[in-house]
Amino acid sequence: MPKAEAVKETPRKTEFVQAIPEPFQILGLRLLPLSIGRYRRLARHECAFVASGKSEATVGDLLLGLVICSMRCDEFDALVVAPGFAKDLKAWSQKVMPTPIASKVKWIYVLWNASPLSKRWRNKHDVNLLEKFELFKRYIAEAQAMPRFYSKATSGKTSAAHWVDNVEMVLRSELNWTSEEVNEQPLSKALADWCNWAHANDHIEMFTDEDIAEAKHNDERIKAAFAAAKGAHGP
Repeated sequence: MPKAEAVKETPRKTEFVQAIPEPFQILGLRLLPLSIGRYRRLARHECAFVASGKSEATVGDLLLGLVICSMRCDEFDALVVAPGFAKDLKAWSQKVMPTPIASKVKWIYVLWNASPLSKRWRNKHDVNLLEKFELFKRYIAEAQAMPRFYSKATSGKTSAAHWVDNVEMVLRSELNWTSEEVNEQPLSKALADWCNWAHANDHIEMFTDEDIAEAKHNDERIKAAFAAAKGAHGP
């Protein structure tokens, strides 16, 4: 399952935020809410932003991720198999992240790069890629945020399936979600519905704000006790 995070909003506000997440716009594209369907397509095309292990995201990962997350799933599925998709993606990337014509010839680019024209061109056309990378990471992370909980005792069996498959199985079999909802409803709502089902069926127990505050207080007391013990016995 994605990493659990503390939910700071009131329960009612949180419910609405999960159903209608904050909109994101990156490189001119307005992103639709991340859904199970869009998450699956990111993973299917090996986008590093949803890699299960360590993976360095490239500009190509960012551009592909933005295209996937700005479209309905069925529209992207039709687009990706259409002739000229790769060519159109390259043309769009050059439009939103242009490179100077001078860069095509190394010695000309060296001269151009040292000229006042270079500074004016960069002021007009340069894109802060680090900012765009961080914004897309935040888009992915916010969609996966969950209230903190702990799993109750089970039979000891664990599923080898990806967490997305486990969530979808519950949504479809227990909560009657349709394929359209799985593909298009916000992932944050899907996870909230899964948590509510799991809690109602005694599979998990939610941590309250008081539980979290008490655990933090206990951690601080333990750290202070260790520090005092270390000081008493010397380095």
